[in-house]
Amino acid sequence: MTIQTSDEQLTRLTAQPRFIAWLLTAFAALALLLAAAGLYSVASYLVTQRRRDIGVRIAIGASPRDVARQVMGEAGRWIVGGAVAGAALGWMGTRALQSQLYQVETLDPWSWTGAFLALAAVLVMAVFRPAYRAAHVDPVTALRAE
Repeated sequence: MTIQTSDEQLTRLTAQPRFIAWLLTAFAALALLLAAAGLYSVASYLVTQRRRDIGVRIAIGASPRDVARQVMGEAGRWIVGGAVAGAALGWMGTRALQSQLYQVETLDPWSWTGAFLALAAVLVMAVFRPAYRAAHVDPVTALRAE
């Protein structure tokens, strides 16, 4: 039997939960990064597919602000749909993670709000550049494409 300080005992007892928390955090950060890259790619692709339509709108007098607002609005509808689907799946998955949570309720409003705000910020950043690019497309080039 060895003598240990309370700090050493506490470190030994909390090593596995701390490792699991670190691992979950690392996977969550990787998932957020992959989601941002995927959302940017899809938004950019959709804007590219509508390049001719956007060029026509600009050619007949639509302002860049209107075009950007339209692209952001369409992306916003997809974002809301994805948030609802993700919240439903997350709510169903709380039972699986309940044993790993310590002094946190599975439906903790602060955690859910923080996750929603983080993903909303990523989504806005992912859609902003394609919307800006769409608003500044050259109508002549867009109409000659294809």
